[in-house]
Amino acid sequence: MPGFQQYILEELDEATYPGNIGFEEMVQFWRKAEKEDLKKMDKLLNKPKPNFNDFKDLIRDVIDVDLE
Repeated sequence: MPGFQQYILEELDEATYPGNIGFEEMVQFWRKAEKEDLKKMDKLLNKPKPNFNDFKDLIRDVIDVDLE
């Protein structure tokens, strides 16, 4: 495995803080989401004022991880 890719997959630790949505959870969402879920996410992200709670709820529903 090339250096940077190996670093990301094996060495990188994310900062944790209230409201944090990690890179890992986002990758899991995009890998597991159905087309319907992806459409919902697009709608949420394209609102003038996206609702962060709806965003977290959708991720939780798809990957079964409750985000802080």
